[in-house]
Amino acid sequence: MVLVGNKSDLAEQREVSEEDGRAFAEAHRMLFFESSAKTAANVADVFDALAMRLTGASLPVSSSAPAVS
Repeated sequence: MVLVGNKSDLAEQREVSEEDGRAFAEAHRMLFFESSAKTAANVADVFDALAMRLTGASLPVSSSAPAVS
């Protein structure tokens, strides 16, 4: 599973901190990303990480998501 905090381009309107999102994801053994469909930030990375997890491949070192199995 992957938890995605969307609309990262609207940081001033944030309701959940990145730390809280990351902590929740880690507690539930999920990958965590913040993304923005508007700017395309991390959108492809979310799908790449999910595909890697589903196929059992390792996440690249440069990924912003923790390598949770």
